[in-house]
Amino acid sequence: MKTAIVKNLAKTVAFIVILAVIVLALQTQFVPYQFQDTIQAGTFFNYTEEDSVDVLISGTSSIMVSISPLRIYEDAQIVSHVRGNSRQPPQALYLDVKEALKSQHPKLIACSAAMLLTDFDVDKEEVRVRRSMDDMPLTWDKIEVAGEVVDESEWQTLSSYVLPILRYHDRWVEIRDGLQVGNRKDYDYKHGQWAVYKTVPQEDVSAEKMKDDTPVQVTESSMKWYRKVADLCRENDIQLLLVTTPDLRQTEGRHEAFARAAEELGADYLDYNVDGITAKCGLDWKKDFYDNHHANAGGSLKVTDYFVEYIQDRYNLKASDVSPEVQKHFEEDIAHFKDVLKEKGF
Repeated sequence: MKTAIVKNLAKTVAFIVILAVIVLALQTQFVPYQFQDTIQAGTFFNYTEEDSVDVLISGTSSIMVSISPLRIYEDAQIVSHVRGNSRQPPQALYLDVKEALKSQHPKLIACSAAMLLTDFDVDKEEVRVRRSMDDMPLTWDKIEVAGEVVDESEWQTLSSYVLPILRYHDRWVEIRDGLQVGNRKDYDYKHGQWAVYKTVPQEDVSAEKMKDDTPVQVTESSMKWYRKVADLCRENDIQLLLVTTPDLRQTEGRHEAFARAAEELGADYLDYNVDGITAKCGLDWKKDFYDNHHANAGGSLKVTDYFVEYIQDRYNLKASDVSPEVQKHFEEDIAHFKDVLKEKGF
């Protein structure tokens, strides 16, 4: 009798294990492949050497397109990585930092300030939330953050974040028809930057906009996640920097709101839209942007050059002490990036 019970139990366990393996294998195929986000996450978690990143950059598309880890390394041999998304939810900002600190010990974390003004609706922006989280490892921290997302939602479920196949099970037709493309093992040679190779001339209205001192308030729903990031920085002796990249929407009122938030968080604040910094960078709104708040690939080099000067002066950052393999990868990636820039006319 006992032998039969043990055999049945063993069969049950084996069935559960096999079923789990099948579900996880299928899940990888059913979760949408978002090139911009997927290879960035995959490269960070699968290809980035442990304890090699000295500067972690996270936030919305404005910082993701504007700061180049390759240029940072070329300028100062400092290893950095971007963990950002288009309109990155503040929940994802925190989770990006939390997960990164499990394998990295950066000296500086630079975050986009942009989402501080947004009362983020997790249901209306569900696509943004999932693009930020789907390709991240399943950890207790991810489950905890997903739980808070679900608490704010009217219809999302925690199980769909733990097992995304429950959310995407109806995509089998797309997969059958070959619409699911991309290799999750691809390597992101730009180390998280999303370089944009197009130019749309912009009229420089920055001086007029910055005259607007209408008071602006950050939203508490977003601020609470930035506070969590600040707490992580304090706990791990990491400098925190809020950044506003060149932005023709920036006003004096917004600048003051971000500056107050930075003070509360114990962070520094770098705003490219004050003190003539954009001009100091040599940025040209006719040539270096593709809309009113996103630098193109050429403009990103100028934004990054100033960023390097700022962090070296303010935090006395030196060249990263990394393995020859990391150095080799960066040197090869820089050479490749330069070839692409030349090919694209930048």
